[in-house]
Amino acid sequence: MPTFDVLGCCVSRDIFNYLDQEVYSLDKKITLYINAHTCDRCLSSLDGYLPLFGKSDFMRRMAKLLIMGNLFEVLGNKNNGICNKINDCPGGQKWLVLDFANERFPLQLWQYKDQFGMMPVCWDTYKWGEEIKSRTAEFKIADWHFADRNARQYAENIERYIDSLLKIYDTHHIIYIQTRLCDEVRDDNENRMYSLTKNTDRYKGIDEPWRRKKGNQLIEAAEKILLEKTKDAYIIPFPEGVFINSNHIWGTHPLHYDELYYEYAATAIKLIAKDNATNTSDRKILIERELQFLKKQYENKFSRVRGLAVSNE
Repeated sequence: MPTFDVLGCCVSRDIFNYLDQEVYSLDKKITLYINAHTCDRCLSSLDGYLPLFGKSDFMRRMAKLLIMGNLFEVLGNKNNGICNKINDCPGGQKWLVLDFANERFPLQLWQYKDQFGMMPVCWDTYKWGEEIKSRTAEFKIADWHFADRNARQYAENIERYIDSLLKIYDTHHIIYIQTRLCDEVRDDNENRMYSLTKNTDRYKGIDEPWRRKKGNQLIEAAEKILLEKTKDAYIIPFPEGVFINSNHIWGTHPLHYDELYYEYAATAIKLIAKDNATNTSDRKILIERELQFLKKQYENKFSRVRGLAVSNE
C-alpha cells in the first residue's frame, strides 16, 4: 500500500483531506523552507525556547526542524542504515509530495550566542523571535531579505536541497505540486468574485500585490531547478483560472484555494499513485496525458463557477 511524505505548505497537506487516508496513507508532514533547511544544527541552542513557539505540537516540531537542521535525517529514518533509498526497502511503496510555496517568505539572519542561521519570516516566527528577544540579550535578528538576493547562492541552495532529497527518494516517486499565489477570491455567501488587488480595504492583512508577484517569482525559480534535475518526477500542473475561497477552513489567503482545486489535485494523485509497481517511462507518458486532460476539465469547471458569480472588482 502506498504511503506519502508531504513536504511543503498547507496546500499539499490539505489535498489529503480529499483522499481516503486508509488507502493514501500519510507518513510525515513537514513544512518546507529551503534556505532554512540547508544548514546543520545552525540554531540548535534555541531548543530551550521551543515551548514559546506556535500554538500546536505540529508547529513546534516544525520549528525544531528549522533550528536543528536535521530535515534529511528525519525524512530518511526508514533506511536504518540498511537501504540505499526508501523505495529499495521491502514493501517501500513511498511517495514524496512536494511544493515550493513557502519560498515566498522573506528571510532573517538569526544569531544566538555563537550560532547563526536563516529563519523564514512568517507570523509565527516573528512572534517567536520577539519572545526570545524579550528574554535574552544574547539573541539578535538582522538582515531581512528575500531568498534570491544572491541569485547564484539561492540556486546552489536549491540544487543542494534537491540532491539531498534524491538520496532518499527515487525521482519517479516524487510528485511536485505546482502552486501559485492567487488574486481572485470567491465569496460563496454573496456569490461574488473579488480582486484582492482592487479590494484592499475588504481584505486587509493580505500580502500586497508586489509581495504576491515576488512570491510567485521565487516559487517559479525553485520549481525550474527541480524540474531540470528530476526528469522522472510527476508534476501536478496548476490550472488556469484557479481562485481562492473566503470560506476556506483556514481563512482567506492567496494560497487557500477553492475546494475545486483540492478535488483536482486529489484526483491527480490517484492517477499517479495507482499501480505503483509498474512505474515505467511509458506509463509516465500515459499519466502525463491523463493529467493534462484532467487539468483542462477543471479549468472548465473553474470557468463555469466564475461565470455564475457576480463580478465585484
